[in-house]
Amino acid sequence: LKAEGVISFASIAPFANPDVQAHYGELWRRYGSEFDVVNFQFYAYAANTTVEQFLGYYDEQSVRYAGPGEGGEKGKVIVGFGTDPASGGLRPGKGFFRACRVLRRQGRLHGVFVWAADNSAADGFRYERRAQRFLAGDAPGFTA
Repeated sequence: LKAEGVISFASIAPFANPDVQAHYGELWRRYGSEFDVVNFQFYAYAANTTVEQFLGYYDEQSVRYAGPGEGGEKGKVIVGFGTDPASGGLRPGKGFFRACRVLRRQGRLHGVFVWAADNSAADGFRYERRAQRFLAGDAPGFTA
């Protein structure tokens, strides 16, 4: 589809499940160069995920979905959080942005994905706006 100009951006969204990883792993091996980012579903991990665990998960998935060689544009894993009550992982109020700061300092923060943003409409999209400001570099006062 990219070669035909139908789409200009493609991503995949695996999560930490052996069956899912097997299927996405094969897809990545065959067509990894076609994907711009890997939107790994970090919000599918346990709700009590710590910053340290989150960074470990990021390292693990970055190796699994590595790009083609040094400085390659493909294989960029983006982090994410969920706003729905069923989402787990590292939440914004529990250290998500601390982990993002670590990744940004290391030059490895390639973006932030928000799952189920409609759940935060009643709160004025608080964390989505915070993520936008963070990514834009306006990060004073970010302690969470």
